[in-house]
Amino acid sequence: MNTEVIKWIVLGLCALSWALTFLPLIYVCVRRICAWLRREGVVRFGFSRAVGYSVLLIVSLWCVRYAVALYGCTSCDGSGLSWYEEMFNSLIGVMQTFSMDADNEEMVELVKEMLRALIGEENFVDGIMGLTVSFQDTLAPIMGGAIVFEMLTKLFPKARLWFSYWIFWTEKCYFSELNEASLALAKSIYNDNKRKVFGPTLIFTDAYVSGSDEKRTEMLQEARVIGAICVSDDLLHVRKKKRGKRSYYLIDSVESSNLQTLVDLCAKSYYEYIKRASIYLFVNSDAYVQAERHAYIGMDELANGNKSEMPTVYPVRVCRNLITNLFTEVPLYEPIVKCQPRELRVTVLGNGSIGMEALLAAYWMGQMLERPISITVISRESEDEFWAKLSYINPEIEETLKINSDILSYKDGEYNDPYAEISYHQADLKAGAFDNVIKDLMDTDYWVVTLGSDDDNIAVAEKLHRVIGLEHLNDKEVPKAVIAYAVYDPHLCGALNNKKKYCSVDPKKPDIYMYAFGSLDEVYSYDNIAMTRYSVWAEAAGAAYRNAQRRTDFNVGKRSRAENGVLQYNYWSDLAKSLHVKYKLFSIGWIKTSVFDDVDENELHHRKAVKDVCARYRRIATGNGRADDGTYKKLLDGEHDRLAWLEHRRWNAFLRTEGYCSSDKYAVYHQASDSYKHMELRLHPCILECSPKWRGDDDRLDALTADLAKVDHYRENERGEVEKGPLGGSDFKEYDGYEYEYGKFYPVEEAAKSMGVSLWRLRLRCKRGRQYGATTFDNDKWYIHNDVVDKYLKQRKQSK
Repeated sequence: MNTEVIKWIVLGLCALSWALTFLPLIYVCVRRICAWLRREGVVRFGFSRAVGYSVLLIVSLWCVRYAVALYGCTSCDGSGLSWYEEMFNSLIGVMQTFSMDADNEEMVELVKEMLRALIGEENFVDGIMGLTVSFQDTLAPIMGGAIVFEMLTKLFPKARLWFSYWIFWTEKCYFSELNEASLALAKSIYNDNKRKVFGPTLIFTDAYVSGSDEKRTEMLQEARVIGAICVSDDLLHVRKKKRGKRSYYLIDSVESSNLQTLVDLCAKSYYEYIKRASIYLFVNSDAYVQAERHAYIGMDELANGNKSEMPTVYPVRVCRNLITNLFTEVPLYEPIVKCQPRELRVTVLGNGSIGMEALLAAYWMGQMLERPISITVISRESEDEFWAKLSYINPEIEETLKINSDILSYKDGEYNDPYAEISYHQADLKAGAFDNVIKDLMDTDYWVVTLGSDDDNIAVAEKLHRVIGLEHLNDKEVPKAVIAYAVYDPHLCGALNNKKKYCSVDPKKPDIYMYAFGSLDEVYSYDNIAMTRYSVWAEAAGAAYRNAQRRTDFNVGKRSRAENGVLQYNYWSDLAKSLHVKYKLFSIGWIKTSVFDDVDENELHHRKAVKDVCARYRRIATGNGRADDGTYKKLLDGEHDRLAWLEHRRWNAFLRTEGYCSSDKYAVYHQASDSYKHMELRLHPCILECSPKWRGDDDRLDALTADLAKVDHYRENERGEVEKGPLGGSDFKEYDGYEYEYGKFYPVEEAAKSMGVSLWRLRLRCKRGRQYGATTFDNDKWYIHNDVVDKYLKQRKQSK
């Protein structure tokens, strides 16, 4: 072989060896390479990054050894090993290096001698390669041990679990059982964090393989693919971490097991493991209330009243989350955006868990100005059973449907309109009753199909599409329609939504919108579980209310009003307020586009238009309006009273779906709880009607304010002095205006100046999602909630 060619090959191998050793160690390269490998499915079965780097190290070691062997090869003279034999001999040397059986000092000297001969005496290149070879020889046995450890942890998951606790900076996510739901949730968490260098550690408990259950074997394999740790012990007995960020997902197939696990975790022997942790309790009924109350009482005693030590329990009702997400993504008003103000007609087919949640959500989310809502439910159960089920949730719901009902009175002899019109039809749509029932409901605007199985839902939805399409062909005045149908199978649901969603005889005038929802991946996604898309605004609304409440303290000098269960009351009440913003904006005419305007099936134009409207509303509500928002500010001020009345009406409807009732016996339970409301009994005196004129006439809400002010409610004036009597007390209409929707947000520049932190660092934290309470209204400027700034300044003051 030509000497010059050998020289360049040797130098190339040395350069490649150096690159393979050091370049992957650079943070950006490691992150990009590993993200690509996992995204493309190259790295399977949950192999760690250490294994991938070990492969690169083996190639790097081989390159430098083969370069030395090739340089000293004498095959051209007919003696020694040939070039292809040296390839395998170099590989043997690599294995000896990993097993610490190679002469590393000799290899360093040979490399340096070779480079001096090829490049020249005392050149810096030989020093760099000498350091590289020394580093390789030091790192190789360590990586070899890492590979062995990786294999052992695959065979013995408990060893891997023990090792994971040494990585204290990562979040630990514990799942109480390995099943379809928990696996879907774990995949969602993994996909949301797979681009991060240090993502959360996923730990499945009660994960075992049954020889007769092929499905469990497949689930176990899928869990290992995403790098999850699977142990057969249950959640109570598995080794758990006491410190750091931890999340517990109580997601057993049997809801009673989740309740029992929550109670057991709150025992004294386990409390150290759940302090300051997040516990997600998966239930679809109100049975969790008693267990949660018992758990909080026990945790409060164990924490000795230190609220910061207590874990946060989030009851997760996936069906309710699913429906509220549906009515937010595809709002109820979509078919009537272009219509004159009229009644909104909704039909729910099926009355199971999802169907009942659809009815309740339509009842409170459908509260709009000048657009009453009519809801029809069709199911196989009898009418008496249906009304009994609704009455079991709250008997006041049925009373709000009657004209001039006592519960609708806002003043003597004056009544508000009914909250909705609800009718029920008993029919089995799968047994030939479809045509007879549906023909009387062709004026429905929004259909929700939840009959219990994917096959039934798809079949009925497609038949609805054909029948309504034929009606539209014969009658051009028939209104547009949305058909939302539940499909549990994730692959089938995705495929159905990939096809044409807009159906019409005239392609330029779409009139039917088909939308499949409720897939396994959607129901148990982290976004659906934690409602992440709206939680920022919900927290902002809650903080705004709390800050206003501090300025008008109801109970000066008395104990905190943090009743049992108030956490979830606040959480869902704030979330419901945020979810209803689109409906308010539609009520005052700000939303003028719908999905039916996107003829080419591209919803980006419509979604962007609605997003811009919501961003403008939030800018104005938080006091950060731009120069071109002045006209809209005047329009919003003109609608202030109507929106405030609507907000109170929406709040009444929502609380009634949660089982809360009004009571005038507040003086009785005030002595026991120091509060005008009783969370355990779900009693709230403010769930009553107010005048549509809002500030014009006194009404029942004003009377309640004056009544409580005379008894035992207090208020601080601007000088910090306590007032009481007819002029004191809280005005219960005070916080329903749009200005209390989100509170105050500081521009990032102002926040950085107030907090005394670096502006560029704060911007970077906002952009990467690491700054709590940060948001952007129009994608060009970051804002930080005043509650975050105030807390930061308070902590800094205390530290000094």
